[in-house]
Amino acid sequence: MEINKIKRSLLVLFLSFLAIGAQAQLEQAVKKIFAGDTVTNGHVPLKRDSDSIHLADMRKSLEEARLNEANMRMEMEQMKLQMATADSVKYVQQRQRIDSLRQFTKGIPVVADGDTLFYLFTKRGGYTPQQRAQMTGAAIEEIGRRFNLQPDSVAIDHSDIVSDLMYGSKVLLSLTDQDALWEGVSRDSLAKERQQNVITKLHEMKAEHGLWRMAKRVLYFVLVIVGQYFLFRTKDIHSKGLVGNFNFPDAESFDIDVSVILVRSHSKKVLADIHTEGYIRFVDQAAAFDYIEYGSYDTYELSFRILRFPISTSTYECIVTNLPRDEFPVERIKTLYNARWSIESSFRKLKYTIGLSNFHAYKPEYVKQEIWARLLASL
Repeated sequence: MEINKIKRSLLVLFLSFLAIGAQAQLEQAVKKIFAGDTVTNGHVPLKRDSDSIHLADMRKSLEEARLNEANMRMEMEQMKLQMATADSVKYVQQRQRIDSLRQFTKGIPVVADGDTLFYLFTKRGGYTPQQRAQMTGAAIEEIGRRFNLQPDSVAIDHSDIVSDLMYGSKVLLSLTDQDALWEGVSRDSLAKERQQNVITKLHEMKAEHGLWRMAKRVLYFVLVIVGQYFLFRTKDIHSKGLVGNFNFPDAESFDIDVSVILVRSHSKKVLADIHTEGYIRFVDQAAAFDYIEYGSYDTYELSFRILRFPISTSTYECIVTNLPRDEFPVERIKTLYNARWSIESSFRKLKYTIGLSNFHAYKPEYVKQEIWARLLASL
């Protein structure tokens, strides 16, 4: 009986220990759960606070960048204002200097086809005013003698530092701010004025050197040949040229008549039959001369004028012609010689410009056909 009680007591005690252990384990589990929730719930506000701080820093950096940008813009505006002020001062100084130099400095004329179009005062790059004027005049003359010239095609190409007068892809003249300062106008206004100067001159040159004008000169030249008149330039009287053996007056300028007897035989009989005063010239067998056969006793008298006149302070021109003096005095001879020179240059332009330096045909009628075809194609 006693033994049974003791067994029951031990069983109850053992169960009590088990209950106490289970309760303790339960309490530990509950504490862990609550402890875990507490830790987890504690991290959320920490992350939110970190994001808020990062956003605040970004806003602060953005405000600083905006402030720096505003400060830089203000500094740039101040620099622009200072540069504009400095440029204005520099412009005034340059203007005053140019005004003081203008009364002593003569511009370099730009001459095209004998006419002065305008003046240049300042250099451009490595070119002096003299070089610029010479190149501009030469460019205008080269354009003005083209058969397909379109004067109104002269255009202005503006850039930040220069304004170019253009004909197609060719630059006729480059104008800078310095050129405008010398003229007292803006670069744009000066470019428009020079454009009009060039266009006006090109219109004149087109009328002067056009195909119809050239054709009239060629026709006049042909009429002179048909009428058996001639006019040509020879070497000066002091050289061993065509007229070097004639007797001339002591004056530097003169207009004299000369008579030459042409013979084609050395026979004494021929010389004995010559009773007129004049020079005797022998025409050898190799020379082409249709009026006297070689070896004939016949003679041919050739009369002409020799003129000598100045074309500059130290240069003289010597002309031989058989044109009558009463209709063609010295001044008119000068004009005719200039026209004759234009005819030669016109033939040269025809030869190279429209492709007449070489022909495909050999027969005369086909060569003429090719010439007319080239002329018509160039119109």
